Amino acid sequence: MIAKGMPVQIRRSGTSVAVERLEIGDLVYDPLADNYIELIDILSRRSSLLATPLARLHTDMLGQGRPRRDLLLSRYQMVMVSTSSCSLRPASLEFEAAYRLGEEDRSATTLFALFLESTGCISVGGVVLRAFDPSSLGLATRGAGRSAATVSQLHSLPDIAALTQRRIE
Repeated sequence: MIAKGMPVQIRRSGTSVAVERLEIGDLVYDPLADNYIELIDILSRRSSLLATPLARLHTDMLGQGRPRRDLLLSRYQMVMVSTSSCSLRPASLEFEAAYRLGEEDRSATTLFALFLESTGCISVGGVVLRAFDPSSLGLATRGAGRSAATVSQLHSLPDIAALTQRRIE
């Protein structure tokens, strides 16, 4: 989940908008697949309602311009990082939970979970994040595209961060 005010890339050119300005039906840019994916749902939650603290990724902590500014994410938001076990091997890309990369933050803010029509990633402040899709949360989907049943199921979820935690542990 992404804190209010965080910039989400919507165009290949790098154009971004604050996460809270996105609406269902908008397209977001997936930098890994080099395509656009439709938002099928957006959930918001006050961080004060979560049992776990947020994770703050400081400017440039993942390399120059990554992130371009401090990012505030839910503890279990998956973040793409470049890793290398030794200097003789080429770096590889992996996803890590935000809490393993950043520092604990107990700020009170609104968090947004973006659900895409299909599996994909989004760029937030120059950092690639894994986005939610209905199947990644184990929800039944009926056919391709937007489904009223799927959107209804997503709104009934108790705590997106807790579900993500269960998936990665």
